[in-house]
Amino acid sequence: MNRKTFTFFSLGLILTGCAFAQKVQDLPEYSVPQSQTTRHMNILAADEMLGRKPGEPGNLMAGRYIAEQFRALGLKPANGNSYFQKVPLETVIPPQEGILTTTEGSAKIGTDFVLMQGNGLAGEYPTVHLPYAWIDKEKGYDDYKDVDVKGKVIITSVGVPGAEAPNQLFASIEDKQKLAKEKGAIAIIEIFNSPRPWNMVMRYFGRPSTKMKTAESSGAEITHLWISSTSAKILVANKISKVKLEVGARQTRDVPTYNVAGSF
Repeated sequence: MNRKTFTFFSLGLILTGCAFAQKVQDLPEYSVPQSQTTRHMNILAADEMLGRKPGEPGNLMAGRYIAEQFRALGLKPANGNSYFQKVPLETVIPPQEGILTTTEGSAKIGTDFVLMQGNGLAGEYPTVHLPYAWIDKEKGYDDYKDVDVKGKVIITSVGVPGAEAPNQLFASIEDKQKLAKEKGAIAIIEIFNSPRPWNMVMRYFGRPSTKMKTAESSGAEITHLWISSTSAKILVANKISKVKLEVGARQTRDVPTYNVAGSF
């Protein structure tokens, strides 16, 4: 590339960049004074808003403030005559009491294992050991082939074959639970043999969490546990044939919260 060509090319890039910057500057949000934006942010982040946690008074206060700003700007309510759209959320509180016992020892909920899905379960049940409790028809993989799991507790490894990334481990939870339920299992216990820290699992799933309420939130799921690889020794030693579960039920409560929406 000669100098003239390079100069024209560079000039073209500069002009294109200037034109793009001009288009960005023409966007509506760039016409709002910084002082006005700062004022809104200071109000919404104020201590009086109490953190704006969903379902709490501070959240409703923030929503009302935003709705009033929409009204002042001339935006029309997006939900009939209201700026508020109800969002079905629920807070799930994990059980505080839970013991898992075999002939090799016992494990305690909150430190050794966590309840991932489903409700509480009490009783002694036969077990069945499966590699992953997984079916992949495209690859011809089927852990359930010629295995009767009806009325039993499945003991298996976390995740699916060939999947070790954290997002893959979590993504398989619902599908594995559905498979176990379809096959007639009464519960599924996954051994967390991932190199990721077990403390991460305890912190995330061992405390109350708020999520979108769905049809699956009705409590129809079977009991689904994750247990640390260290504590799982009481399950895999000699491939124990029975396990006693005393796991309390999760508590749920609806969280009244809203989107604030307006239209031009």
